[in-house]
Amino acid sequence: MNVPHASLADLAVALARTIPAVPPKSTLYVLEHIQLIAEADQLTLTATDTETTI
Repeated sequence: MNVPHASLADLAVALARTIPAVPPKSTLYVLEHIQLIAEADQLTLTATDTETTI
């Protein structure tokens, strides 16, 4: 099995781009997180504050 690897720096860049959509405090607990989905050779990060989704 050939598993691709990303560096910690790549993950830090992806998180830095995603974090602006995470509200500091929300009445909806689910909005205070970043969703990570790993499929095949891709990691997708998603965050939303219900107005902006990154």
